[in-house]
Amino acid sequence: MTFFRNIITCIIYLSISCQVAFAQNNVGNEYYEKAYTEMADMLDGKIPMSIRRAVFMAEWAYLDGNLEYEKDFCEPILKDVAYMKRWMAANNLSQYKTAKQMTLCNFFLYPWSGNNHTPFRYDFDEKESWDHQLVSRVLKTHKGQCHSLP
Repeated sequence: MTFFRNIITCIIYLSISCQVAFAQNNVGNEYYEKAYTEMADMLDGKIPMSIRRAVFMAEWAYLDGNLEYEKDFCEPILKDVAYMKRWMAANNLSQYKTAKQMTLCNFFLYPWSGNNHTPFRYDFDEKESWDHQLVSRVLKTHKGQCHSLP
């Protein structure tokens, strides 16, 4: 539980720093306030803790609300998880303690039908834009940087 608390706290600090760095107008501030409030409610136990939801809220605020939780986060993740579970079963890997790690590594590094034959790669494009560090971008493009790929 403390691990999740630390992760959520880091995400809150990230969202606050993004707010300070990128808040351009009052409309944008509303998104950051909503994201902050939801993450604070997670830490206070008012709503269940969710790393996925916390990451989404930080990115949603940064993108001024132009991100959908179900469509842009949940559906791609659940689709990938379902594919990896089927792959583990088809290859009879569930007998191994490291089956999930092996499956994840293969899914990320090799072209499979489940990842549209596009392995995940490090994005060497040295743009200054923060959107290159977003998990939602990794889910769409299979490219990311050290903040988004792990």
